[in-house]
Amino acid sequence: MMQPPPPQSVRQGSGATWIIVVLSVVGGLILVIGILAVLGIVGMRRYLSAAKSAEARNDLGSIGRDAVASYEREDIMTGSLTHSLCSSATVPVPKNERALSGKKYQSSSSDWMVDAPNGGFACLKFEVDDPQFYQLKYTRTGTGSKIGDSFLAEARGDLDGNGVFSSFTLSGHVMAGDMVMQDPNIKETNPDE
Repeated sequence: MMQPPPPQSVRQGSGATWIIVVLSVVGGLILVIGILAVLGIVGMRRYLSAAKSAEARNDLGSIGRDAVASYEREDIMTGSLTHSLCSSATVPVPKNERALSGKKYQSSSSDWMVDAPNGGFACLKFEVDDPQFYQLKYTRTGTGSKIGDSFLAEARGDLDGNGVFSSFTLSGHVMAGDMVMQDPNIKETNPDE
């Protein structure tokens, strides 16, 4: 009788092939995770920059509303409307814009009261209690009560400390006895700096 041939071993895939497949999958995952991380970092930077520049927009909006309100303020002594813009702030807050280059500035109440009681930020009744990224200025042109007289509110900041400043401005002017904003939009230059 013939004996059956001995069973032949079936050769399975080599271990090297499996290692290459596993390394390819792991490498692909690392690449995808790396790309997602970079996109997340870029998105977070944009979000933080937008959040910081929102501070300037909010402060200027408040200054604009305060300027309009001061124009319509009633004089306690005479009981009549003043119809006059507050005079210019003689000192911006903070005094030196470099004080907030790449960092926040914590103002004090005295910073806002330099022109008290009838001028600048004190007249506007505007003050920032929280640390701020932007230097704030308020300037009036003219006497503040004649047609064409105007105000300009400005916020300047250097969010990343690279020496390039962003600027936000809001202006308004007196027109036919009423306060009218020239441009309801805030003008922005380098808002993400």
